[in-house]
Amino acid sequence: SHQNHHHQHDHDHAHFSTEEQDCCKVSHQQDRQTTTAAVKFGITSFIYTRRRPFHTKRLRALVLEWSPVAGIEQNHGSPLQAVLRSKGFVWLSGSHTNAHYWSHAGQHLEIKDVGNWWDAVARSDWPAEPLARKAILTDFSTDEMVGDRRQELVFIGVGMNQAAIESGLDQALLSDEEVDEYARHWSC
Repeated sequence: SHQNHHHQHDHDHAHFSTEEQDCCKVSHQQDRQTTTAAVKFGITSFIYTRRRPFHTKRLRALVLEWSPVAGIEQNHGSPLQAVLRSKGFVWLSGSHTNAHYWSHAGQHLEIKDVGNWWDAVARSDWPAEPLARKAILTDFSTDEMVGDRRQELVFIGVGMNQAAIESGLDQALLSDEEVDEYARHWSC
C-alpha cells in the first residue's frame, strides 16, 4: 500500500486511510448480506461517479443550498435531508493536482484537501509493488487529462431522491466549454 512506502520529495500527496480507499467500493459480500436493519428501515445506497471536475463556486453554492446546517427554511426540500451519510472523492476545477474528500453525516458536511491525485505524483514515487501499482491504475481513465481524477461519492439514506441529488451535482460540474478552458489552463 502507498501508506508504507518511503521516499524523499517536496510535494504532499494523499495517504488515504483504508476506510477512505474503500469508501466507494461495493463488495459482492455486502451486496448479498443486506442487514436486517437496512431492510427494516429502508436504508439504500448509490454511488455518484463522474469524470469531470466540479466548478468550485457552483459546488459551494449547491452545498450551501443543501446544507443540513443552513436552517430549516433554507434547506426545506433539500435532497440531503434523506441522506444519513455521504462520502468520497471530489475533483475541483480550482486544482488539477489535489484530491478532495467529501464527508457528510447528519448536520456535518466537509470537503477537505487530502493530497495529490496519483496522476499528479511522479511514477518513480509510486509504490514499487506490482499489485499496489495495479490497484492504483484501476482508478485511471483512458483520457490522459483525467488520470485518476473523478467524482466518486457514496450516498446512504432512507427515501433518497437519487435523481435530484445527481441532477444537482451534475449542474455543479464543468460544462463542455469549461472543460476545454480547464484543459487549456492546466495544460492538459
